[in-house]
Amino acid sequence: MTNRFSALPIEVHVCVGRARPSLGELLELAPNAVLTLEQKIDDPVEIMIGERVIAHGILEEVDDGTRRSLSVRLTSVKSFENEA
Repeated sequence: MTNRFSALPIEVHVCVGRARPSLGELLELAPNAVLTLEQKIDDPVEIMIGERVIAHGILEEVDDGTRRSLSVRLTSVKSFENEA
């Protein structure tokens, strides 16, 4: 059975990491400044809808011959079976 909402587009966010600069450091940000994240380069990323984490994954680069893109390979997906 197909859900009538299954074709409805949903905006998904990928949270790569977080940083905790001081207010002074934020006020000094300028072009070419580097904001270091708490995560390591190969740590899993969070896939979110709104504030809710729905999956985790790892970042990958995709090259289709004409351009390079960033993608996420899902490593775990939350089950929504028993949610109302």
